[in-house]
Amino acid sequence: MSETREAARPVAPALPCPIGNHLRRDLAVLLDMIWALLCGLIVLVISVVAQEGLAAYTGSEVSWKMVGLRGLAIAVVAMIAASFTNQVLLTMWTGASLGKHATILRVVRVDDTARPRFRQTVRRWLYGLVYVVAVLPFAALGLTDFGGPDGPRHDAMGLRIVRRSCLSLGGQCPDCERGHSHRSTARATVQY
Repeated sequence: MSETREAARPVAPALPCPIGNHLRRDLAVLLDMIWALLCGLIVLVISVVAQEGLAAYTGSEVSWKMVGLRGLAIAVVAMIAASFTNQVLLTMWTGASLGKHATILRVVRVDDTARPRFRQTVRRWLYGLVYVVAVLPFAALGLTDFGGPDGPRHDAMGLRIVRRSCLSLGGQCPDCERGHSHRSTARATVQY
């Protein structure tokens, strides 16, 4: 039964293996989340200050409840816009988001290891939003085993997250066979 599952997965012959250690991928996701939250926080502060200044300029009374609600709504829109720009546009143009650039990862198409297409990145971004909002809290509480190394998010939407070094070697990375061991142990096993 496991043989039929493996045969159903289309994998290009020179496709680099997915990252074995998910800590790097999770760190990239965390950095991308921090970027979106930081953008939202900056916009929230600017919005509150601007609303307060406008109220002082016009001489009207400030309703802090309305200022806070307007600022929060504008901040949520800014967070979504920052996330879209980072996860879709930047990934489409450069092959990685800010978090993936920082952790030296790339996003490639499963079929030909090229940069992802716009439609693929949009679908992957929406999938990631649903995963973070709906599934991740349950996984953190231990109520579900969704995800993991072989879970559905492994090659989401026909895209794969790979190490930049493996991509530059065209799928012939010596560490791929050993599960991406540390560089010191990988060097120790190389014979000169």
